[in-house]
Amino acid sequence: MAFYGLSRREAEAARQKYGPNVRSYNHSFLQELGAGFSALSVRLIIISALTEAITLVLGLLGAVPEYTSIMKLVGVAAAVVLFAFAEAALRYSASRELKEASRCMAMGVYPVFRGVEGTADIPAEEITVGDSVYLTEGDVVPADGILEDGNVTVEQSVFGINGRSEKTTAPVGYRDNGLLSLDNPYCLYRGTVICSGSGVLKITAIGDSTQIAKRQEDVDVIIPEQSFKSLVKTGNTAGILTAVAALAVCTLVGAMAGGLLRGFLAGVSACALTLAAAAFGRDSLACRLCAVRTVHKLEASGISPVKPERFENAAAASLLFTDKTGMITRGEYTVSGFIDGGGKEYSSFEKVGGSLGKLLKATVTSIAGAELISEGVVRGGSPADKAMVGFVKGMPKNASMVKRQAEFREGCLYGVTVTLGNGLATIIKGSAEDVLERCSEYQPSEGKRQRITNKSALQKLTSTLSVSGKDVEGIAFTNEVIKDGELPEKGFVLVGFMALQDSYCQEAAEQVKRLKGMGIRTVLVTACDRENAVFTAKLAGIKKKGGVILDSDQLREMTEADLDLRFGDIKAVAGATEKDKLRLIKAAHRAGAKVCTVLTAMKETPVLTEADVSFASSSAGSAIRSVCDASASDECGVKCAADYIELSRRFSRDYKIWLTARVILAIAVAAAAIGMGW
Repeated sequence: MAFYGLSRREAEAARQKYGPNVRSYNHSFLQELGAGFSALSVRLIIISALTEAITLVLGLLGAVPEYTSIMKLVGVAAAVVLFAFAEAALRYSASRELKEASRCMAMGVYPVFRGVEGTADIPAEEITVGDSVYLTEGDVVPADGILEDGNVTVEQSVFGINGRSEKTTAPVGYRDNGLLSLDNPYCLYRGTVICSGSGVLKITAIGDSTQIAKRQEDVDVIIPEQSFKSLVKTGNTAGILTAVAALAVCTLVGAMAGGLLRGFLAGVSACALTLAAAAFGRDSLACRLCAVRTVHKLEASGISPVKPERFENAAAASLLFTDKTGMITRGEYTVSGFIDGGGKEYSSFEKVGGSLGKLLKATVTSIAGAELISEGVVRGGSPADKAMVGFVKGMPKNASMVKRQAEFREGCLYGVTVTLGNGLATIIKGSAEDVLERCSEYQPSEGKRQRITNKSALQKLTSTLSVSGKDVEGIAFTNEVIKDGELPEKGFVLVGFMALQDSYCQEAAEQVKRLKGMGIRTVLVTACDRENAVFTAKLAGIKKKGGVILDSDQLREMTEADLDLRFGDIKAVAGATEKDKLRLIKAAHRAGAKVCTVLTAMKETPVLTEADVSFASSSAGSAIRSVCDASASDECGVKCAADYIELSRRFSRDYKIWLTARVILAIAVAAAAIGMGW
């Protein structure tokens, strides 16, 4: 079908009417001002003011030889207001900036239909009501809407729902009722993640009108202080000792001057003021203020934190699990060639031709996450999917999004049952070994299918490509369908193998070395086969001498005790599944490590949330994104992670400086209070 989006003039009119696709900050300064007057530091100053008032009354009654002046009482009362406003201003500013940082939700640039069959790259905040947005695997849904074509699986944990839901094309004329219904088969909501499939979303609500905005309260972002307990204790002890010293000095001076009661009251006032200075900003607010400073430093480096409350975990990171694509490589795939089941190599799609060419185009466009959504424009999917679709020249113009009837995913193998020709077919893609194992026949360029008689030769050919750093994707199909989530075991017809070449980041090895200098060990966890994993690990400097490279099967055979015993020697895991990554993170935690993950798939929510700090790649902006901690536009994900960790460690230093400054302030206030008392 053809997709007709808003014209540029209509889109501009809609933006004027509905505003930007951002959430407003609804927490008022007056609310923070109330919290400011209830702050511990302000309450302590009030105690000081009350003490001065008592001294004034006693002096007027002649109970003490000297009494406080009206001006001093007014000064202390003014300090109450000043401290309250200062606390409120700091809280309001810090909460606002951290909340805005938390709301970026890893959204980037999306392909939006403009006019008749044209597309434009539009930032999430400029998407408006009425827009038709193309979404695919790995994208974060930028606004609420109705799926007008395609079918997708979404992960909705942002609403507190575990598991994935199927969404399909809405009937013609369907209207959204404006209410949240997570089991609605046609509606997608802002903040959810596309796990598989692709489609076109008609936007119905943006910004504050979205369901996530209506259901998320503006609560403070609290930064944990677990790593600073000893420092906080030391700082608080120093403040208390200073306050006690102020009380003792004032009482002693009063006693020596013959006015013990006057000296004691002056000491109480000085003690309260000293404690107020020592408590100003307190520890949780101090963490937020230092986090704001770190946010600005990160943004200057091209990194926008999503969960600033995890700065502390990032600062303590000691182990980094990294994927390959977009992290160590640039994710700029090209197809260097195609190999059919007879071992014949083709340098371009035009040379494939015949019935094999038609079959190759049909299977690739049916299983790849990427699609040709307008003339010459390939969108969505992984970088490898984009390269494959581009190689076979996309799909027929005006064709609808592929309707996936059932899916299968296990390790490096992905299968989907779709409508192909006049019936159903199951297409699989994955590592050459996994695909070839299930095939008994192959389709030659012309003529009938033939039996595969040279599996060992084909495996040797694909292994040679993997050893040189190429990703080899096998493609096959069968007329059987996926039933109850199970893939047909055999009877597949081999279409062939795609040899994909990615460009490696020259700085990756330097960044791995930099991480090592920071005390962080890097482990490669990739869906690529073993040969490719070895090549990548050596190129990135992850494996030099010694160490172990496992594949998913070897890892699966290891007991927890064996894994714990060998964990420190693991350099890479090839063919890693989501379960493998979760198991490795748990093993790291048992070893006492703080884990940072940099992964290709944003949809791997369990892995991203299990780690202490996480990055993930999103096709939305072709950049490093994260649902947990940070997003960035740097080409090297490992560098992005290293920058983030380094700046988070500066946050730790900033926090320590803040606590030290409060102790110094307390000493200065104590000296000034003693001086004013006499």
